[in-house]
Amino acid sequence: MYVCNRMLRINLFTVLALLCSAFSWFCSAGDSIDVRFGAQPKGFRIVLESRQPLTPVTYQGNQDKDVLIHINNGAPITLPSTRPAYVRSAEQQKVNGTKRQLILSLNGPMAIKNKFRIAPNPTYKNHRYVIDFQENVAKPHTLKLSSPPPTQKSLPTPLPPPQKKIIIIDAGHGGADPGTIGRGGTYEKNVTLRAAKILADVLKKTNRYDVRLTRSTDVFIPLAKRVRFSRENQGNLFISLHADSSPRGSAQGLSVYTLSRVASDKEAAKLAQKENKADLFMGIDFDSEIPEVANILIDLTKRETMNLSISCAQMIQNAIDKKYLLSSNNHRFANFAVLRTPDIPAVLVELGFLSNPEDEKKLNSDFYLRIIASKLVSAIDLFFMDKKAL
Repeated sequence: MYVCNRMLRINLFTVLALLCSAFSWFCSAGDSIDVRFGAQPKGFRIVLESRQPLTPVTYQGNQDKDVLIHINNGAPITLPSTRPAYVRSAEQQKVNGTKRQLILSLNGPMAIKNKFRIAPNPTYKNHRYVIDFQENVAKPHTLKLSSPPPTQKSLPTPLPPPQKKIIIIDAGHGGADPGTIGRGGTYEKNVTLRAAKILADVLKKTNRYDVRLTRSTDVFIPLAKRVRFSRENQGNLFISLHADSSPRGSAQGLSVYTLSRVASDKEAAKLAQKENKADLFMGIDFDSEIPEVANILIDLTKRETMNLSISCAQMIQNAIDKKYLLSSNNHRFANFAVLRTPDIPAVLVELGFLSNPEDEKKLNSDFYLRIIASKLVSAIDLFFMDKKAL
């Protein structure tokens, strides 16, 4: 009798466990977001389907070859096993543990043609959100040639000059935010502004570049606005200038940083944390000002743009004489808010260490800053000559 009761209890526990598991599976399946792809003339359609209302936000980057669909709830996304030829890869990603985003990498530039919602109806109980993509191929530029007079011999029409690359130069800190203060009282904000103007002058004299400065006076500009300025001006390269500090008085020389969530070393992580606090100093929190976009920008820059940023950093390393470089780790990685520029290669150049008396003296010299500017221009020339940056 005892054995029978014990077996009955075991069976009941088993049945209850199976029922709980099935109920859990049913609930999670019901709350999931199903993704479907469909064929369209010269494009494709993506349909998001859920039992809950959907309010996604769509972003495009990498010259319209990356698509990020940000979804405001944390339900898991179910991706189909097959995808259209236009889509190279599709993956989902959690954001802050409560939201999700779907990242599509496309084989070529695509434009969003339509976006619309379909509410539940008596025959279809789920909410649907539809996005139609269409090929976005730039039309080749054609020259209209006017017919010459019959008695005049036709001359070849000259081609238009190549479009100048747009360089965004960002002088770090400014206004009420002095940045690092050197042992001799030098303010980082003054060094970066002077260096930015000298670099802009050297770039303009080549007649190859259109140069825009995020600030040309001693004013405070939030980090998010610096990023927006770069995007609104459609920059081809973003260079942020700073002057470093270190508890090691012997640390000196130039170093260059590119964006990464994982810092290359503890010192790089501390520097990024310090620079990112510039907005908090003025009562502005970058991450709360644009809470979702901050993560989105990082995800987009992890792709082709990040590779170009690394390429630019390496070219700067090669162009700068070793005597001006930090002795070790002169290319480092950290999560700088100001480098979160989607589609725009971005580097942060630390011109030297204001905590080092010798570097502080150099950074107060226009002659030295002009030498560094000429080396940076050489690196920029090589960067744009490289076929990957064209």
